[in-house]
Amino acid sequence: MIRLPPLSFAILSPLSYFNMGLCMRWKLRSLILCCLWLMAASGEAWAVKASGGITVSPTSFTADTGATGTIQICIRDALGSPISYVDFNWTNYSAGTVLIGGSTASPLGTSTDSTGCVSTTISAAGVAPNQATDYVTFYLASGPYRTFPPAQLNLSASWTLQATPTSIFGNGTTALVLTLLSSSLTPQPNIFIQEACTASGGMFYSISPSAVQTDTSGKATFSLTPSGAVVFNATPGSVTCTFSTPSYPSAVAPATVVAQGLDACKLNYLPQPPQCGDPAP
Repeated sequence: MIRLPPLSFAILSPLSYFNMGLCMRWKLRSLILCCLWLMAASGEAWAVKASGGITVSPTSFTADTGATGTIQICIRDALGSPISYVDFNWTNYSAGTVLIGGSTASPLGTSTDSTGCVSTTISAAGVAPNQATDYVTFYLASGPYRTFPPAQLNLSASWTLQATPTSIFGNGTTALVLTLLSSSLTPQPNIFIQEACTASGGMFYSISPSAVQTDTSGKATFSLTPSGAVVFNATPGSVTCTFSTPSYPSAVAPATVVAQGLDACKLNYLPQPPQCGDPAP
């Protein structure tokens, strides 16, 4: 009789199979828990970027002299939860005077409420129009949240340059009054206004001064004297003067005054000037 060699593997008992399955299940559970922990950590990091920090609303203020408004500053932690009892510091980075809560001094003096926010008033004077360097920041100087980036409130003024009159006719000297006003109709003093005039169609002009500073009423006065404005049976010329603020060339729209020439033969005066010749039959 030939004997077969013993088998090289053992037949596992039911208990061994149970232990092996349990081990595999524990490894799978550990892997799942590890993945969930990584996802939670990533979500928390996202929450810090998305929800945590200091914010100000609105993010810009038209800081014309005499203008007032209300702003709200808020703070939330890394999970997006509001932080109460926080008093913000602030810094003015404009050349003008800014009052937050009626004061030029930091901090605000009023703490955040249960929503993590505080509302206060703002007013300004002497802020230039559309300057990217004019802004106010709100931040914390101490405490566990002092590393939060500051919130920035941009400041900008809106000015309008107006001319009176905007058109003149004929020869002679005319006083041109330029007025610089904010959007709240507050005069803007001590701002230089300059002229740039051109003549066409045989007209000439003289104007003085070439530049002048606005007074306390926001006004600057020029004297314009056109000549060669009256023609006979010919196309009249004109003088166009553009007035602008050289310190803010792109922020304030220029004002224009036109001195228009006249054809004396088309004014229907009787009798007509002899230069017009005999009237047509």
